[in-house]
Amino acid sequence: AHLNRGSEAWMWRQWGASKGQGCDPVYNRRIYAAQSHFDAHLLHDDYTRTSRPERALLYYVPVFLNQRVTWGADLSHYMLPTLDYIRSRYPYWNASGGRDHVWFVFGERQTCLVPPEIASRSIIVGHWGDELCIDKKKDVVVPTITPVQHDLPRFKQRLQRAMRSSASSSFERSGPLLFFAGGITSFGASQDNVRKSGNDSVDKQQKWLKRVLSDRCSRPDVECRNIYSMGVRQAVWRERLWAEPDMRVVSAGVPDYLSAVPQARFCLHTEGNGWGARVVDYMAMECLPLMVNDRMVFPYANILNWAAFSLHLRKRQIPDIPPILRNVSEGTQQQMHAVLRQYKRGFVWWRPDGLAYEYTLAALGQRVLELGLSNNRQRGRPA
Repeated sequence: AHLNRGSEAWMWRQWGASKGQGCDPVYNRRIYAAQSHFDAHLLHDDYTRTSRPERALLYYVPVFLNQRVTWGADLSHYMLPTLDYIRSRYPYWNASGGRDHVWFVFGERQTCLVPPEIASRSIIVGHWGDELCIDKKKDVVVPTITPVQHDLPRFKQRLQRAMRSSASSSFERSGPLLFFAGGITSFGASQDNVRKSGNDSVDKQQKWLKRVLSDRCSRPDVECRNIYSMGVRQAVWRERLWAEPDMRVVSAGVPDYLSAVPQARFCLHTEGNGWGARVVDYMAMECLPLMVNDRMVFPYANILNWAAFSLHLRKRQIPDIPPILRNVSEGTQQQMHAVLRQYKRGFVWWRPDGLAYEYTLAALGQRVLELGLSNNRQRGRPA
């Protein structure tokens, strides 16, 4: 919280006390603050953190990007001078070629902006799991913070209650087979822009249908990675999933979001402007995630078996979503829910409910073993 206040103070100096509202997501949105959470926990973690470099297996580089830039900024301006400093001041980068150094990159699509001198060598921790931008054999994707838990008071008021309630309930569901509420062609109709009735009017449905039908990228067989949602939400609307009687697909936020998610059987996750944050809410409130995207690495993919608690489909499979979901048996759904419940706390950063910090450490520990970094001390080099 202290670090985020520092970000706001910087904005006030730049734009004035009120002019930053709506201009920079950090002002009223803490969805970029996972790096701050990780840093704060690590600084207090005397079991994991050591002040003796010869005992270290990994070296965390505290660039504090979340406090210095907003998403889309030129990261090389901050990361490359840091690299020059640690490379010239300490022996550890040169000893390993940077393989045992860890950099946390916050923000949407920010992993694509890491300087290649760092991205090709070090372990990058971030939210954007595009296979074009990260190395799924060495990097770590972690969950973000969602709009319904911007800060601790909001988390306690909203997501914490729904999270705890779902943990104490059975796996029975009275809601739709599939639920989604959010923007179709832009962020402007996200969960912050609530459809007060809880559903779209016929006119609204037809308006969006007309718009997506004129968009080539809304076709399930067309790949468009550089537009909103990579065309996935548009394709969902084009295929008229909103008209399916056992599905609730709404083109904006809904007022009953916190009660609708835990009552649905499956909840649709796609990218939006960036990573798409809804899977965090779905895990916390125990709705089985239906992940629809192509060539994306999911959070903690190197330590979690996503197939055990979610379904993953490609964009081209969107027309087949209704029969695929209807053919998942009740018994299979309950088995998936049981696994999801084991992992749900790993997707939340706030204490005491969240264990995202511990899951991130586990994912990094797996990288230590997989990359052979646990042999650093045995080789006798500085580590």
